[in-house]
Amino acid sequence: MAIDLPSIPSAAPEPGEAVDGRVLDGVHAVIGDDGVHRCLSTYLRLLPERLQSARLAAEAGQRSVAARLLADLRAGSGMFGARRLAEFATAAEDAMNAGGIGASGVDEVQWTALGRQAEHVERELRRYLDRLGGGYGPGFGPPNR
Repeated sequence: MAIDLPSIPSAAPEPGEAVDGRVLDGVHAVIGDDGVHRCLSTYLRLLPERLQSARLAAEAGQRSVAARLLADLRAGSGMFGARRLAEFATAAEDAMNAGGIGASGVDEVQWTALGRQAEHVERELRRYLDRLGGGYGPGFGPPNR
């Protein structure tokens, strides 16, 4: 039983589509420049790791581990305004919890859609950090990629 993920465009979205800048501005207003740089740098570093780890866990039949990693991805994405990625992660998490097809509950097309949306989010967040003032902030390097 494959789950229905929202469709994802094949081309990169226009600036501002992958991440709601109003949400980021709200986070920025609360935690300031250094806080935003620190939190976004950490999120960007962990984003591909979480997604890959969730997929590997799912492929190994460890649905509960994959669901937990997807829940983490959902929460972080939602916190930074990446609503569509959060929706994708929620759908995949639900599939893990329901059992779905095969060992993972998420098919190749759905993993690809998650990965592409994560790439769109990453580009938007990097642009946001650049607009805040020269990259990743004092003492913070670019995410490992």
